[in-house]
Amino acid sequence: MKDETLIWLENWFFQACNGIWETKKRLLIESIDNPGWALTLCLEDSKYQDKLCEKVLIDRSENDWCHSTINESKLIIAGGPLNLNEIFYNFRKCIEAPKDINFIEITLINWLQRWYYQYCDDDWEHSERFRILSTGTPGWIFSILLEGTHCEDRSFPVIEMNRSENNWYRCFLKEGKFVGRGGPFNLIEILQTFRDWAKTCQNNGNHPPLL
Repeated sequence: MKDETLIWLENWFFQACNGIWETKKRLLIESIDNPGWALTLCLEDSKYQDKLCEKVLIDRSENDWCHSTINESKLIIAGGPLNLNEIFYNFRKCIEAPKDINFIEITLINWLQRWYYQYCDDDWEHSERFRILSTGTPGWIFSILLEGTHCEDRSFPVIEMNRSENNWYRCFLKEGKFVGRGGPFNLIEILQTFRDWAKTCQNNGNHPPLL
């Protein structure tokens, strides 16, 4: 079963696309070296430019926190290594306000953040590890640097699916990274493809299964 919040994200992005809005780098989700995560939405020249979002400033511990702010026409929501679900929740709450949005754990995102966190050692996370970027195609690019993980130096057959202009994806390895490119409705499939391969790498190696 697909995660409802990620389905919402795909649909929200596609509905916002108008041939112009999506041509800039509108939405970026990336790992940061605290360690943690940051979601950045470019508000300039969009219907969200004057959006007023509830400011979030939550500090539970060094690795359990979530902050949001609007800075230089950008909405930025950041959090600790296991707060990516909370970041998505606050992003959706801001975009859909004043609707009531219940916090629902995104199973796929929960796995990805745990996969990321297991390698954080005050060194590994300082590289540009993880990125999800919206594109003007419109669509998504997902990339993750594999160095230092159980996926490093593993083989991966190119996977390519073309169903329609807005329903396609291609996953492959390039320069030490897993890369997935796809249409506006294919982010979930790209992330699932990486998860399934990463689980196989881990289960076939010397690492205990993450899930």
